[in-house]
Amino acid sequence: MAKLPTKPLKVTAHLSDYGFCSDDGIIMFDSILYSAWFKANPAMDDQIRKIGLPLKQIQDQGFRWAASKGIYNILKTAPTYKKITDLMGSTLWVTTNKTIEFYCVGAKDKIERLLNEELFIGKANTLNQGVVKSWLVEKAEDDYSLIHPKFGLMRPLPVLEAIDYKDKLDLSRYQKRMYDIRPPYWKTENQRMCYVPVP
Repeated sequence: MAKLPTKPLKVTAHLSDYGFCSDDGIIMFDSILYSAWFKANPAMDDQIRKIGLPLKQIQDQGFRWAASKGIYNILKTAPTYKKITDLMGSTLWVTTNKTIEFYCVGAKDKIERLLNEELFIGKANTLNQGVVKSWLVEKAEDDYSLIHPKFGLMRPLPVLEAIDYKDKLDLSRYQKRMYDIRPPYWKTENQRMCYVPVP
């Protein structure tokens, strides 16, 4: 849990190129910080590391971080879903303006320091996909880590929590499936039945 006071923030990734790789088009900001934390806190395999992301924790159906998925304008042309050659068979997602925006509630200074460690987002980084040229962390008007007035659902929401938001969201717009609620997003014990905001 973040020890410094947390505030609503908007984080913008400025990419060197238009594309990044992802299985489903979702890039989670807590996953980016999770990767950066391990780079900033190296340890031997036999050492136990307690992960402390500079984000607010939400306690409900298993804790999750107050951090959104990335918001970007998808290029509506042929390259949008082009397969690239990588071992994971990921999809190349193409943006229209080389920027991806995230929202979170966190400690600004600590987030900025961690982002200095993260030069890529998404998969297939060895193929120079998802190269980040720069990060911008600034104050947000409100906490949009879960719901945004324009973009709707901003992260996977466990079905058992969704009843609390039925008056704020039309959940019928979203896929319902098993999805991780916190990083690492491949770990089955982090999965819950969720409403998922796929692009």
